[in-house]
Amino acid sequence: MSGSTDIGRSVGIELCSNLVRGVLLGEAGADIVRATEVALTAHDDDRSVLDALTRVRADLGADTLPARLATFPAGSWMRRVDVTGQSGPELNVLRAEIDRRHRAASTLLVDDGPRRWLHVLHWPDAGIRRIEALAERAGFVDVAVEPSPVALARVLDDETTLAERYATGGESSATVLQHRIPVAAVSIDGTGRTHPMLVLGNDSFSVELFDDIVVADALTELIDTVRERTRASTVDTPSAGVALVVDGGTVPQFPPHDLRAPERQCVAVGAAVGAAGLVGRIRPVDIITDAAATTPVDHRPWVVERVATVAPTVSAGPGVARRTVAKLLPRRRR
Repeated sequence: MSGSTDIGRSVGIELCSNLVRGVLLGEAGADIVRATEVALTAHDDDRSVLDALTRVRADLGADTLPARLATFPAGSWMRRVDVTGQSGPELNVLRAEIDRRHRAASTLLVDDGPRRWLHVLHWPDAGIRRIEALAERAGFVDVAVEPSPVALARVLDDETTLAERYATGGESSATVLQHRIPVAAVSIDGTGRTHPMLVLGNDSFSVELFDDIVVADALTELIDTVRERTRASTVDTPSAGVALVVDGGTVPQFPPHDLRAPERQCVAVGAAVGAAGLVGRIRPVDIITDAAATTPVDHRPWVVERVATVAPTVSAGPGVARRTVAKLLPRRRR
C-alpha cells in the first residue's frame, strides 16, 4: 500500500484473473490518496475473491465511499449501437432483440453530447453478477461493475484514438476511442509483452468503419488493422510518461514500480472517476436475466388416467327381510 491518510471521495477497482488493483481518489483534483495491489489465488472460488476484495477495502480504508469495479475477462469484446432519440420501451425492445439474436445480455448506455450509444458487452454475464455481489459482501458501498475499456477511457485525453491495456499476462485488451468515448474493444494476445503496461496512439481513422459489425472475428481484424497503423506511426513505449487526466488535472507521475504508477492503476483510476460522478451521469450495466441460467420448470398439466380395468363393486344394500325386521323392532329412545 502507498499514500497518505487523507480522506478520499471514491474507490476504483480493477479485477483481473490473478490480482486486484485499487485506488482511493482524493477529495479534489487528480490526487491518488492510496493505492493497493492484492494477489487473487483462484478467480472461480468465491472465498478467494471475497478475501482479496476485503483486503483491498482494508488497504484503502474506504468504508463509506462509493465504489466502481472494472473488469474485462479474457475473451470479452464490446461494440456500440447508436440509440439517439430512442425511448425507454424502445431501448428495452432493442436489448431483448440483441440478447435473442447475439446472446449478449449486458448493455451499457453512454451519453456523448447529443448522441447516445448503447454499448453491447459480450462477456460472462453470470460472472459479472457474482463479482458485484461479492464486492458488496466485502463491504464496498454503492458497488457497480463496468467494462475496463469504459473506465480507462475516462482518464485519457481527447486525442487518444487507441489504447492497448496489458493488465496481466493473460488479460489484455485494445480499445478504439473517439473523444474519450469507447467505440469498440476486444481482448488481445499479450504474450511476450511487459505487464502491466498501457500503450496509447492518436492516429486518425474513420470510426464509421466499426458500425454494424456484430461478429467478434471481424471486429478483432479491424482493430488489429488500426493497431498496426498506430504502431507504425508512434513509438511503442511503456506509459510511464503518459499523463492520466482527472477532473481537468493531470495525475502525478510515479515510477513503474510504484503502486500509483499509471500503467498499474489507469483502469482503477478511471473506475474511481466514474464512482465519483466526475464525467456525467453514472449508468450501471444493464443485464437481462438469462433464462438458460435459471432452474428449468417442468410443465406437467393434470390429466385423467385409467388405472384399472376391473368394474367397481356396487353394494346392493340390506335385503327385504332385513328391512321388515328392522321396522318391527322397537327403537331405542335416546
